[in-house]
Amino acid sequence: MTGHSGEITIKDVKHVMDLLVGSLYGHDPHLTVREMIQNAHDALAEAGGNLPPAQKSITVRVAALDRQPYLEIQDTGVGLTGPEMADRFGRIGDSEKLKRAVDHPELIGKFGIGFLSAFIVADHVEVLTKTQDGSHDPADGGYWLWKTEDQRAWQLTQLKPAEATAWTAGDPLNHGTRVRLYFRPSYALNADRVNDLKTVDGLEKIVRLYCYLLPFPIYVALGGDRGRVANLVRDPWQSEDLAGEAFKALFGKNPPFFTWRFEAKDPARGYSAAGVLYFCEQLNRTPSVQLYVKRMLVNAEDRQLIPPYGVMVSGLVECPQLEVDLARRQVAPFDPAYKWLRQQMLTQFEQAFLQMSDRRFEEFQGLWPRIDNSFIVHLMDAYHGEADEPLQAAAKSFLIRAGQRLPFYLVDTISGSQGRPLWRTIAEYATKRKQELTEDQLARRSNVTAEPVDEHGRIRVFFTASQGPVEKDLLIDQYKELFDVGRESQNHALVFKAIQGLGSEMPEVALVEVQASRFGEVAEGEAHRWREVRDYIQRLLVFSGRQHEVRVEAFEPVATPILITDLKIDEKQVTAMRDHLAGMGNVPGIGPQLLAFLDQMANQGGRLIIHVNTRNELMIRLLEAITGPSADERTAGQDALSLIAWRAVIDYFGWTSTRDMIARDREYTHSIIRNLLESRSEAVRLRTESDTNRASLDDLRSQRDAAVTKAQELADSRRQERETAEASQTVEAICCFIDMDGSTANLMANPHVAPGDRDRLLQWLAGQLATQIEACGGQVISFTGDGLLFLLTRAAAKPQAVWPALCGLGPHLAAAAGRDEKTHRDLAAMGVALPNLRLGLSSGQVFVGPVGPGRNAIGLGIVEAARIIAAKDHYQAQGTTLLASQQAYTHGAAWGFWNAPDLVVAGQVTGHGLPAPLNVYKPLN
Repeated sequence: MTGHSGEITIKDVKHVMDLLVGSLYGHDPHLTVREMIQNAHDALAEAGGNLPPAQKSITVRVAALDRQPYLEIQDTGVGLTGPEMADRFGRIGDSEKLKRAVDHPELIGKFGIGFLSAFIVADHVEVLTKTQDGSHDPADGGYWLWKTEDQRAWQLTQLKPAEATAWTAGDPLNHGTRVRLYFRPSYALNADRVNDLKTVDGLEKIVRLYCYLLPFPIYVALGGDRGRVANLVRDPWQSEDLAGEAFKALFGKNPPFFTWRFEAKDPARGYSAAGVLYFCEQLNRTPSVQLYVKRMLVNAEDRQLIPPYGVMVSGLVECPQLEVDLARRQVAPFDPAYKWLRQQMLTQFEQAFLQMSDRRFEEFQGLWPRIDNSFIVHLMDAYHGEADEPLQAAAKSFLIRAGQRLPFYLVDTISGSQGRPLWRTIAEYATKRKQELTEDQLARRSNVTAEPVDEHGRIRVFFTASQGPVEKDLLIDQYKELFDVGRESQNHALVFKAIQGLGSEMPEVALVEVQASRFGEVAEGEAHRWREVRDYIQRLLVFSGRQHEVRVEAFEPVATPILITDLKIDEKQVTAMRDHLAGMGNVPGIGPQLLAFLDQMANQGGRLIIHVNTRNELMIRLLEAITGPSADERTAGQDALSLIAWRAVIDYFGWTSTRDMIARDREYTHSIIRNLLESRSEAVRLRTESDTNRASLDDLRSQRDAAVTKAQELADSRRQERETAEASQTVEAICCFIDMDGSTANLMANPHVAPGDRDRLLQWLAGQLATQIEACGGQVISFTGDGLLFLLTRAAAKPQAVWPALCGLGPHLAAAAGRDEKTHRDLAAMGVALPNLRLGLSSGQVFVGPVGPGRNAIGLGIVEAARIIAAKDHYQAQGTTLLASQQAYTHGAAWGFWNAPDLVVAGQVTGHGLPAPLNVYKPLN
């Protein structure tokens, strides 16, 4: 058999070249620019110290020759000799480049295939080169031109200086290389992306994307222009200014509120990394960073280097030791250097977060409500995810070191479970507690949960995951303040319980979940003693559509006489009922009116439990009064018990606007009852002594007369109270709510002014509004701190003065503030102007009576007016805005308060407590 040997030949070179280019670069013309610049960079790097830094540059130029457009990439590097040209451009995969990479680790390309990307854009390619003087064979010394017009056959020609000048169109090439790619007339693939190479703007974007960190200036030019530099040239991690310039160029969003620059090294393994992390208000659904290898972009969105909970972070990182594929499109997945880099980046994120929380916490806290749930979900997924051990370890480390700096809801005795909670961190809470505790308390370590310091000397941080408002209110009464992680979702609770589970790994704080004290049963004989109280309350309280049960129990806090809870908590229904009742005033003892209102609501659902506290001193006194021998005392006890029971109903449904108002009103009610019971007891005692000491009648007569006189005074007082109650009436009125827009945030909670000054300013505002309202005959009912409620009745109001008074409330406030120097200073210190006034007007029957410390009112018209105020879409941004319901519009016109043509339809308002959508009117001008 005859043997043969030889080398494999490729017949259809162009077809194979197309397959190779498509496989490596996906026919993406943008990668052509990247690869050409990469080769130019390596030529400059090889020049080393033989060429001054000022003479090292790259130019990317788009121009035309004989109306044929081309792309030209020029460097001022070492250049090539004729044999090097033939070797490098005539062969694919030059192994010599691998050898040179050992001596020049700064080189980006190693395999000699980057030049193939030229054929994505062009069939006709020309390369002109001239060696750097003294760097190669001096006998060569001239220009060499390599060209191909079909990707297959090529020519190499040595040019004389004049011929080279002609080729360069008069722009001399002193040393270095120019690659010229002549665009094809048309493209079957990626035609739009090829067009990016034909404009300066398009080329700038490509250079900025892939080559922004290269250390040599890259000019982008059109025709014979010098062009402008498109890359940064210097390292962005060197200074804040460079980092800011890089952010603007690469990300182009709103500037970050915190920047973290870092450099990391592992001398033992020869690894290094440097980069910048940006904390931004613009959130990332999938956090990522731009990954560079030897200053050239490899991955524009690397999602492994940033933890998934870093939703507010973007950035860039450079790691020259990473192994990349032939086309520089991705990093080898099992590269040890990449594993090291990922660990470094997870650590850098944690360190950056800690610094950010120290230096820019206010900005982060303002951003937190938009990101807390997504942040926490990702953090918990990482913490519990066993498949990714590095990420799990990073999440655990983050919880230990940074978890205490995340904002959460803190509630206290002022805000209550349904008020506006404060955003606080665990670290802030622990620091505050340390400052409040004495040295003895800090030294007194204990394993008793209620103590402030645990057995290891850590500050105990109390939190509740309960979603029941009543249970949370009990806890607030007991602990004064605690974290509420059971509000909108359970995600916050997951973080607290994860930190709690870390135990001894948390050196400063110990998180303790607390629950409200359970209701304890009383002995059968004790329960029997309370049966009259229980039965009376059972008959007294009637809820439309809702069953209820009265239980006699012993519970904490002892100061609470009656408490109402749900047998099965229906949070949505409770919230709906709170919305119905919000803003209706501070009104104790209005049982019939409250029932009338509740009767209008459908589908309440849920069973109410009324807990009677047998440990409460007031309830014990009421029990003695109701079961005592005196008829007067029994009557007084029943009246007082009725007031206490309805006070509990009001508390449960969130009648008043703030918790401190509830507390003050409850104490006022209890004080009245205590005085009543004491007076009745004293009268009974005196009467008993008179009957049992007849022998000393003369001596006791004066005392008996005094007791009779006091009893008569009590009877007169009771008669007057009854007459006053009878004077309460239901009237047809226009109900008006004035809401001071933003007053809670800007005035009541403003930290820049002392509380006393805030209270004075609010009283001044209320007084000015009341003066104007009363001038037109309006009846001021209550001022809640957020706004003011008043009524306009046909009998009392002055018709011609109503409309000017309503429209002039805002201007009057502004004028009065200008005359009041103290008010002017307070507003300036707060950094706010007078709040805008929003007026909501409705009409209907309203119950008005002198119950409690002042005049009070209740009725559906008040609820409608409050709902109209809540429709902020209908209100203007500044000044005074008035909206009226259709009924108020009709009645006001009929009563002469305003002319009907003065008001026009603004739209409709719907809401809880409204029987049907309301047409809403606003002033024509």
